[in-house]
Amino acid sequence: MDGILNNNNNKNSETEEYILYNFFSSGRRRKSLHENKLKRLQEKVEILEAKREELETENQVLNRQNVPFEEYTRLQKRLRDIQRRHNEFRSLILVPNIPPAASINPVSFQSSGTFPGMDLSFPAHMQEEQHQRELSLLRKRLEELETTQRKQLEELGSTGE
Repeated sequence: MDGILNNNNNKNSETEEYILYNFFSSGRRRKSLHENKLKRLQEKVEILEAKREELETENQVLNRQNVPFEEYTRLQKRLRDIQRRHNEFRSLILVPNIPPAASINPVSFQSSGTFPGMDLSFPAHMQEEQHQRELSLLRKRLEELETTQRKQLEELGSTGE
């Protein structure tokens, strides 16, 4: 009977050891899983901190490059004024017989950025031809202005004598 009890004690002891081994090994597994998860989270935190620092640096750079709103609005007004004057000048040169106020609508001219009669649906070579025609018109107009100025100078010279 002692042999049977001893055998049962050995089995119980082995079972207890097995249970304890499983308990501790599962604890070790949980611990290693927890440590791995902790490492991944720490890596994510480091990456997020690096991104945050990068964004802060970028924000600082952008803040240094921004133009104050007042200066922006002042420059916008100046640009519109220069465009208006440019369009008036262009209308005087291209269409000399029409008064500047009635020549070209500056608002439509500003938005398109093209010459009157220039259609944006034309292919590039047609736009180039249009551009060449406008250049020849400008040359003719400049020659006319030069001739008119010479006549005026001659008239002034003859009346001054």
